Amino acid sequence: MLKLPFVATKLYSVRDESGEINVRTAREAPLAGSEVRVKGVLDTVASIGDQNVGLHLREIERW
Repeated sequence: MLKLPFVATKLYSVRDESGEINVRTAREAPLAGSEVRVKGVLDTVASIGDQNVGLHLREIERW
């Protein structure tokens, strides 16, 4: 989990058989090792030329 000072957003990672992705949430991040399901929207931090930087999932729902 990553907390950025003065920013209400938190990041955590999810992993399955297809790979791993960072998830951005405004809620508390789940405990490390927890099993979760996440519904979200793919998002990036920035676009530089034709490359997206900081690909992540913006959490909409978690259960």
